[in-house]
Amino acid sequence: PVRRNFLSSASEPVRFWIGERSGGGRAGVNAATARHPRYWIVVSASGAFHAAEAKPQVPRWAWQRLAACTAAAALLQLDGTLITVALPSVAHGLHVKGSSTSAVLSAYFAAYALLLIPGGELVDRFGARRLALTGLALFAIGAGAGALVQSFGALIVARVVQGAGAGLVGQAALAGAVSGFPAERRGAALGIWGASAGTSNLVGPLLGGLLTVAFGWRADWWALVPLTIVAAVAIARLVPGD
Repeated sequence: PVRRNFLSSASEPVRFWIGERSGGGRAGVNAATARHPRYWIVVSASGAFHAAEAKPQVPRWAWQRLAACTAAAALLQLDGTLITVALPSVAHGLHVKGSSTSAVLSAYFAAYALLLIPGGELVDRFGARRLALTGLALFAIGAGAGALVQSFGALIVARVVQGAGAGLVGQAALAGAVSGFPAERRGAALGIWGASAGTSNLVGPLLGGLLTVAFGWRADWWALVPLTIVAAVAIARLVPGD
Protein backbone atom coordinates (compact mmCIF):
# COMPACT_ATOMS: atom_id res chain seq x y z
CA PRO A 1 0.00 0.00 0.00
CA VAL A 2 1.15 3.49 -0.91
CA ARG A 3 0.16 6.75 0.75
CA ARG A 4 0.48 10.17 -0.87
CA ASN A 5 2.67 12.83 0.70
CA PHE A 6 1.17 16.16 -0.44
CA LEU A 7 3.58 18.97 -1.24
CA SER A 8 3.07 22.71 -1.04
CA SER A 9 2.95 23.21 -4.82
CA ALA A 10 1.16 21.09 -7.43
CA SER A 11 3.90 21.82 -9.96
CA GLU A 12 6.51 20.10 -7.80
CA PRO A 13 7.16 16.35 -8.01
CA VAL A 14 4.80 14.24 -5.92
CA ARG A 15 6.38 11.78 -3.50
CA PHE A 16 4.90 8.57 -2.17
CA TRP A 17 6.33 6.52 0.66
CA ILE A 18 6.26 2.79 1.26
CA GLY A 19 6.50 1.36 4.75
CA GLU A 20 7.59 -2.03 6.08
CA ARG A 21 5.28 -5.00 6.24
CA SER A 22 4.04 -5.87 9.69
CA GLY A 23 3.48 -9.59 10.19
CA GLY A 24 1.95 -11.19 7.16
CA GLY A 25 -0.66 -8.54 6.44
CA ARG A 26 -0.70 -5.04 5.09
CA ALA A 27 2.26 -2.70 5.19
CA GLY A 28 2.56 -1.02 8.58
CA VAL A 29 1.24 2.55 8.46
CA ASN A 30 2.02 4.66 11.50
CA ALA A 31 3.70 7.91 12.49
CA ALA A 32 7.14 6.32 12.75
CA THR A 33 6.89 4.85 9.25
CA ALA A 34 5.75 8.19 7.84
CA ARG A 35 8.71 9.99 9.38
CA HIS A 36 11.25 7.34 8.40
CA PRO A 37 10.09 5.63 5.16
CA ARG A 38 11.93 2.68 3.72
CA TYR A 39 11.46 3.79 0.05
CA TRP A 40 10.34 6.91 -1.81
CA ILE A 41 8.55 6.85 -5.19
CA VAL A 42 8.99 10.25 -6.86
CA VAL A 43 6.55 11.20 -9.65
CA SER A 44 7.55 14.22 -11.73
CA ALA A 45 5.14 16.69 -13.37
CA SER A 46 5.60 14.89 -16.70
CA GLY A 47 4.42 11.61 -15.22
CA ALA A 48 7.81 9.89 -15.06
CA PHE A 49 8.62 8.19 -11.78
CA HIS A 50 11.47 6.40 -10.07
CA ALA A 51 11.99 4.68 -6.74
CA ALA A 52 14.84 5.34 -4.32
CA GLU A 53 15.65 3.86 -0.96
CA ALA A 54 15.42 6.45 1.81
CA LYS A 55 18.58 7.21 3.76
CA PRO A 56 18.50 5.79 7.28
CA GLN A 57 17.98 8.39 9.98
CA VAL A 58 20.69 9.09 12.54
CA PRO A 59 19.35 9.57 16.07
CA ARG A 60 20.30 12.63 18.08
CA TRP A 61 22.22 10.61 20.66
CA ALA A 62 24.49 9.27 17.91
CA TRP A 63 25.53 12.81 16.97
CA GLN A 64 26.16 13.61 20.64
CA ARG A 65 28.29 10.50 21.00
CA LEU A 66 30.23 11.47 17.88
CA ALA A 67 30.88 14.95 19.32
CA ALA A 68 32.21 13.53 22.60
CA CYS A 69 34.51 11.00 20.94
CA THR A 70 35.70 13.48 18.32
CA ALA A 71 36.60 15.99 21.05
CA ALA A 72 38.68 13.33 22.81
CA ALA A 73 40.50 12.46 19.59
CA ALA A 74 41.07 16.14 18.79
CA LEU A 75 42.74 16.53 22.18
CA LEU A 76 45.38 14.00 21.15
CA GLN A 77 46.21 15.99 18.03
CA LEU A 78 46.17 19.25 19.97
CA ASP A 79 48.87 17.92 22.29
CA GLY A 80 51.42 17.51 19.53
CA THR A 81 51.12 21.02 18.10
CA LEU A 82 50.65 22.67 21.51
CA ILE A 83 53.82 21.17 22.96
CA THR A 84 55.91 21.80 19.86
CA VAL A 85 55.62 25.56 20.33
CA ALA A 86 56.84 25.27 23.92
CA LEU A 87 59.98 23.24 23.20
CA PRO A 88 62.45 26.18 23.04
CA SER A 89 61.24 27.32 26.45
CA VAL A 90 61.50 23.75 27.74
CA ALA A 91 65.15 23.62 26.69
CA HIS A 92 65.88 26.87 28.48
CA GLY A 93 63.94 25.96 31.62
CA LEU A 94 65.40 22.47 32.06
CA HIS A 95 68.89 23.44 30.87
CA VAL A 96 69.22 21.08 27.91
CA LYS A 97 70.23 21.60 24.29
CA GLY A 98 67.50 22.65 21.92
CA SER A 99 68.12 19.62 19.71
CA SER A 100 67.45 17.31 22.65
CA THR A 101 63.86 18.50 23.03
CA SER A 102 62.81 16.51 19.95
CA ALA A 103 62.76 13.53 22.33
CA VAL A 104 59.74 15.12 24.03
CA LEU A 105 57.70 14.60 20.87
CA SER A 106 59.32 11.30 19.93
CA ALA A 107 58.54 9.72 23.31
CA TYR A 108 54.90 10.74 23.03
CA PHE A 109 54.31 9.57 19.47
CA ALA A 110 56.29 6.33 19.90
CA ALA A 111 54.15 5.29 22.89
CA TYR A 112 51.05 6.45 21.02
CA ALA A 113 51.86 4.31 17.99
CA LEU A 114 52.74 1.21 20.02
CA LEU A 115 49.42 1.26 21.87
CA LEU A 116 47.48 1.63 18.62
CA ILE A 117 48.52 -1.89 17.59
CA PRO A 118 46.63 -3.81 20.31
CA GLY A 119 44.03 -1.04 20.64
CA GLY A 120 41.39 -2.72 18.49
CA GLU A 121 41.54 -5.96 20.44
CA LEU A 122 41.40 -4.02 23.72
CA VAL A 123 38.25 -2.24 22.55
CA ASP A 124 36.60 -5.58 21.83
CA ARG A 125 37.63 -6.95 25.21
CA PHE A 126 36.91 -4.01 27.52
CA GLY A 127 34.56 -1.79 25.53
CA ALA A 128 35.06 1.65 24.00
CA ARG A 129 33.84 3.62 27.04
CA ARG A 130 36.04 1.90 29.62
CA LEU A 131 39.13 1.97 27.42
CA ALA A 132 38.67 5.65 26.52
CA LEU A 133 38.27 6.65 30.17
CA THR A 134 41.34 4.63 31.15
CA GLY A 135 43.38 6.26 28.39
CA LEU A 136 42.19 9.74 29.33
CA ALA A 137 43.17 9.10 32.96
CA LEU A 138 46.69 8.14 31.88
CA PHE A 139 46.83 11.14 29.57
CA ALA A 140 45.84 13.52 32.38
CA ILE A 141 48.33 11.97 34.79
CA GLY A 142 51.12 12.33 32.25
CA ALA A 143 50.17 15.95 31.53
CA GLY A 144 50.05 16.86 35.22
CA ALA A 145 53.37 15.15 35.87
CA GLY A 146 54.92 16.93 32.89
CA ALA A 147 53.91 20.28 34.35
CA LEU A 148 55.63 19.48 37.67
CA VAL A 149 58.88 17.82 36.57
CA GLN A 150 62.25 19.27 37.49
CA SER A 151 64.43 17.24 35.10
CA PHE A 152 64.41 16.45 31.42
CA GLY A 153 64.43 12.68 32.05
CA ALA A 154 61.31 12.91 34.19
CA LEU A 155 59.62 14.89 31.42
CA ILE A 156 60.35 12.11 28.95
CA VAL A 157 58.80 9.54 31.30
CA ALA A 158 55.71 11.73 31.67
CA ARG A 159 55.43 11.98 27.89
CA VAL A 160 55.57 8.21 27.54
CA VAL A 161 52.66 7.92 29.98
CA GLN A 162 50.75 10.53 28.00
CA GLY A 163 51.43 8.75 24.73
CA ALA A 164 50.28 5.40 26.13
CA GLY A 165 47.03 7.00 27.24
CA ALA A 166 46.60 8.63 23.84
CA GLY A 167 47.03 5.29 22.09
CA LEU A 168 44.20 3.78 24.15
CA VAL A 169 41.94 6.77 23.59
CA GLY A 170 42.51 6.87 19.83
CA GLN A 171 41.10 3.44 19.07
CA ALA A 172 38.35 3.59 21.67
CA ALA A 173 37.14 7.03 20.56
CA LEU A 174 36.98 5.96 16.91
CA ALA A 175 34.93 2.87 17.80
CA GLY A 176 32.59 4.92 19.96
CA ALA A 177 32.22 7.70 17.38
CA VAL A 178 30.78 5.49 14.64
CA SER A 179 28.92 3.03 16.86
CA GLY A 180 25.63 4.94 16.65
CA PHE A 181 25.67 5.40 12.86
CA PRO A 182 24.24 2.96 10.31
CA ALA A 183 26.75 1.73 7.76
CA GLU A 184 25.36 4.04 5.05
CA ARG A 185 25.98 7.16 7.16
CA ARG A 186 29.39 6.41 8.67
CA GLY A 187 31.13 8.37 5.93
CA ALA A 188 29.68 11.58 7.37
CA ALA A 189 30.86 10.64 10.85
CA LEU A 190 34.38 9.90 9.63
CA GLY A 191 34.45 13.18 7.72
CA ILE A 192 33.71 15.11 10.91
CA TRP A 193 36.30 13.00 12.71
CA GLY A 194 38.95 13.92 10.14
CA ALA A 195 38.04 17.60 10.18
CA SER A 196 38.59 17.73 13.93
CA ALA A 197 42.26 16.78 13.45
CA GLY A 198 42.79 19.67 11.06
CA THR A 199 41.12 22.08 13.46
CA SER A 200 43.36 20.90 16.30
CA ASN A 201 46.46 21.40 14.17
CA LEU A 202 45.33 24.97 13.56
CA VAL A 203 44.38 25.82 17.17
CA GLY A 204 47.36 24.10 18.83
CA PRO A 205 50.17 26.47 17.80
CA LEU A 206 48.05 29.54 18.55
CA LEU A 207 47.07 28.34 22.01
CA GLY A 208 50.57 27.06 22.74
CA GLY A 209 52.16 30.37 21.80
CA LEU A 210 49.76 32.38 23.97
CA LEU A 211 50.23 30.12 26.99
CA THR A 212 54.01 29.97 26.67
CA VAL A 213 54.42 33.72 26.33
CA ALA A 214 51.96 34.57 29.08
CA PHE A 215 52.65 31.88 31.69
CA GLY A 216 55.66 29.81 30.64
CA TRP A 217 56.05 26.36 29.13
CA ARG A 218 54.50 24.49 32.07
CA ALA A 219 51.17 26.16 31.31
CA ASP A 220 50.95 24.13 28.10
CA TRP A 221 50.94 20.91 30.10
CA TRP A 222 48.57 22.30 32.74
CA ALA A 223 46.09 23.34 30.03
CA LEU A 224 45.75 19.72 28.90
CA VAL A 225 44.51 18.57 32.31
CA PRO A 226 41.12 20.40 32.40
CA LEU A 227 40.58 19.70 28.70
CA THR A 228 41.08 16.00 29.40
CA ILE A 229 38.63 16.11 32.30
CA VAL A 230 35.98 17.73 30.09
CA ALA A 231 36.48 15.04 27.42
CA ALA A 232 36.27 12.28 30.04
CA VAL A 233 33.02 13.64 31.48
CA ALA A 234 31.50 13.84 27.99
CA ILE A 235 32.45 10.27 27.16
CA ALA A 236 31.23 8.99 30.55
CA ARG A 237 27.83 10.62 29.97
CA LEU A 238 27.32 10.00 26.26
CA VAL A 239 29.08 6.72 25.42
CA PRO A 240 27.28 3.68 26.85
CA GLY A 241 29.07 0.97 28.76
CA ASP A 242 29.47 -2.40 27.07
